[in-house]
Amino acid sequence: MFSPGDVIAFSGTHPVSWLIRAVTLSAYSHVGVCFQYGSRTLLCESTTLLDTPCEIEHRCFSGVQAQSPFERIRTHQGRVYVLRPYWPYTERDSQELTKFCLNCIGTEYDTLEAGLSGTRRLKHWFVGTENQQFCSELVCRSQQYLRRVPPPPGAYRGPADPSDFNPGVLVKYLTRYWQAYREPELVN
Repeated sequence: MFSPGDVIAFSGTHPVSWLIRAVTLSAYSHVGVCFQYGSRTLLCESTTLLDTPCEIEHRCFSGVQAQSPFERIRTHQGRVYVLRPYWPYTERDSQELTKFCLNCIGTEYDTLEAGLSGTRRLKHWFVGTENQQFCSELVCRSQQYLRRVPPPPGAYRGPADPSDFNPGVLVKYLTRYWQAYREPELVN
């Protein structure tokens, strides 16, 4: 059902999810990207809301972790969508995505940047860091790492700075502006 590179977008009913959707004026409150880990497809995501141990670290924590996409969808309260790449991932793309995700596992959740990504002006005053990441920043960085979307700007912030993207804006850029992904399909 899921392949490496698929982006899963969540539209949750949890109070935090509802707040994210309300502040960002979006249907989406969370995103993650699927990657291949051995014979399994896992979801790489950065979150604070799970009580399920990471499939790689085998412990619960806040930040970048790997989960079974099927279990996440089964236990999610709300709607779930999948965005599929226009261009299928090659074996090399899949390996590079796995490398990227495994390098990010354990990275702390970036609460400040996540909150700022929902603003129009404040987010431009802060420079994001890679030692902390929130969900849409992680997914955007993964796509930039694979050169499937425009790279981040140099030493200044600009339109492709991963920390500027909340889930709704990222979905819009992936599907409409960068045309790297097909429109979201409802999973549940």
